[in-house]
Amino acid sequence: MASVTTAIPKARKRQVTRADELLLSHVRVIGTQLTESDREYIREKIGEKFRKAARNISRLSLRIRDVNGPKGGVDHVCRIKILPFGLPPVVVEERSARLRAAVDEALRTAERTLVSTLKRRREKPIRQVKRKLARAAAKRA
Repeated sequence: MASVTTAIPKARKRQVTRADELLLSHVRVIGTQLTESDREYIREKIGEKFRKAARNISRLSLRIRDVNGPKGGVDHVCRIKILPFGLPPVVVEERSARLRAAVDEALRTAERTLVSTLKRRREKPIRQVKRKLARAAAKRA
């Protein structure tokens, strides 16, 4: 399982192996308080959702904001920003009245988006090679 940490030296990032993955993540809370159990829950969920993709992620930040303050209503916003190596950032934002529901939905959406982004990156070179081969064959014919 991927370990969640707040700081990794650059030299260590380059040496990370599949068995010893580290995921650099930051959790920031604005306008509300998190209990220690909520923080632990978020750390576990981040490790669980991004374990497989940890070596492709340079940084992950999760921000929780209380939008309405003491008024109530749909007030928790969870924003996740993932910085994959060599790709544009993946940013997801979800709202819910309950904190954990907002976090769960944002993590689920971020995981799905990141997986599709990484999949596209892996498939794109193959398509380009096929096109080049097809063009070369068409020129010969």
